Amino acid sequence: MLPMMTKAEFLAAVEDAVLARKMTATSFGRAAVGDPTFVFELRRGRSCGLDTINRVLAFIRSSGETPESKPGEAA
Repeated sequence: MLPMMTKAEFLAAVEDAVLARKMTATSFGRAAVGDPTFVFELRRGRSCGLDTINRVLAFIRSSGETPESKPGEAA
C-alpha cells in the first residue's frame, strides 16, 4: 500500500510518468482515466476522488514507474 500523497506529490507522480512514458499529457489522461484533459486539469488544481487516484496509480505502476521509484532505480 502506498503512503498518503499530497495533491502536489500526486501531480509530480503523474508528470514523472508522462515523461517516463514519453506520452503527451492528452494521451496519458486518455489512457489512464479516459479523460484527455485530466493532466491539464490537475495542473490547474483539480481534485480527484480516491477511485481516480487509484486508477491513475495503477496505470503508472503498469509501466514499472511508481511514485517511489524512478527509471533506473530498483523498485
